[in-house]
Amino acid sequence: MAAQTDTLEVMEVGAYSELASRPNPHANEIVFIPSLSALLAEKEIKLGRPLTETEVKVVRDAATVTVTPTSDHSADSSVRAYDDINPNNAWQEWQRLRKSIPKP
Repeated sequence: MAAQTDTLEVMEVGAYSELASRPNPHANEIVFIPSLSALLAEKEIKLGRPLTETEVKVVRDAATVTVTPTSDHSADSSVRAYDDINPNNAWQEWQRLRKSIPKP
């Protein structure tokens, strides 16, 4: 594990809470693997009820992410066919997105 003062490097993998807290002078992208929206949908289905704001933050913070150059981020959404939600606004964006997700 890198020290918290180490800058983000391309190809690093770790928990969102750890990587997002580190300096990012090259403006690299932090990409959720799988997408944060997919992780939240899975958790909500598993629990059988809407997630609380705290639960959304817990899922986000524990999620696995990788660091990519900013120029590579657009390729991520083209492979997924959708843009992931912004982790800085995870609760608000999840509230909008969850309404459009088909229920099992």
